[in-house]
Amino acid sequence: MNKRKIKNNKNNRRGPKARRAGPTKLPNTPFVLLATPDFGHTFQFICTTTPASKLPVTRANVLNLIQVALGAGLASYQILGALRVRRVSIWSPIVSAFTPEFVEIEWNGGLYAPSAIHSAISEGLFPAKLATRPPPMSSPDLWTLSGASNLAEVLFTVTCPVGSVLQVEVAARLIDDEPAAQGDQGVATAGTVYYGPLDGFASNTLVASGGVRPAV
Repeated sequence: MNKRKIKNNKNNRRGPKARRAGPTKLPNTPFVLLATPDFGHTFQFICTTTPASKLPVTRANVLNLIQVALGAGLASYQILGALRVRRVSIWSPIVSAFTPEFVEIEWNGGLYAPSAIHSAISEGLFPAKLATRPPPMSSPDLWTLSGASNLAEVLFTVTCPVGSVLQVEVAARLIDDEPAAQGDQGVATAGTVYYGPLDGFASNTLVASGGVRPAV
């Protein structure tokens, strides 16, 4: 019995067999590939300057989350060709144990789903926090496409105090053969990638954070 154990241990020490060099088998037709890169990502924002009260986030705003600049005084262009919001999370700051803070996300509805309001309030030293997904079959649950006719549609509104942190989880795809779409970036340096505010450059309250270059 001891000899068998020793023999097994010797075999284990040899390790896996080396792969043989040479051609590998391929199917008769090429693999079906998606030419345009698609990915999942979580953007982070901080509420600055003034509290957000029912601050709208439109389809155009989410497509402008990443932009590349052509130069000072020139238009910037979108990098994202399609985007779908998966989840929005929010945390309020702790100002005082005796001063409660309130946060809220209100999702737009649509033809097949009602709108939905999710809110939370701080308690003592615990922040107000919530994580919410768009209602199934609602308009915010659908993809936003570059150049579409509904880019002014509001996906959701945000209510939160100054200093709140928001994280927006998305599925996204880069622009492929769609026409170039202008962003809303202001003063810019040619070739620089900017991360737009969640509520758009005109409002610029929910500013991109986390080591990225925010739109200014």
